[in-house]
Amino acid sequence: MQRVEAEVAVSVSDLKKSPTAIVDEARGAPVAILNHNRVMAYMVPAETYEAMMERLDDMALVEIVRSRAGEKSIPVDAGKHQILGTTKDGVRSIKPKGRATHFTQRELRAAIRTVRTEKTAV
Repeated sequence: MQRVEAEVAVSVSDLKKSPTAIVDEARGAPVAILNHNRVMAYMVPAETYEAMMERLDDMALVEIVRSRAGEKSIPVDAGKHQILGTTKDGVRSIKPKGRATHFTQRELRAAIRTVRTEKTAV
């Protein structure tokens, strides 16, 4: 028998009938969606999903940092931006004309992914 990893489980047909009621009943907990009494999917609140994705990104970044811990540092030209410092939500930089820009953690992660993709393509 398949193990259900959620306290709330509903059939696909019940989910189709009243999705809002199912979400309300779960009170933020994961919901197992059953098809013929077998789990076909799990439904989680958007906040939970986003937190899971952030955590997975963080774990991937930690592994990259660990794998590069012994590497020699390479100076990097920040170009037009001068980094002022980090904040809880990201990094602040200042443009040459004095206008400050704020980069969120999500934007920084996207930039890191872009750089990783470009490096593997070379």
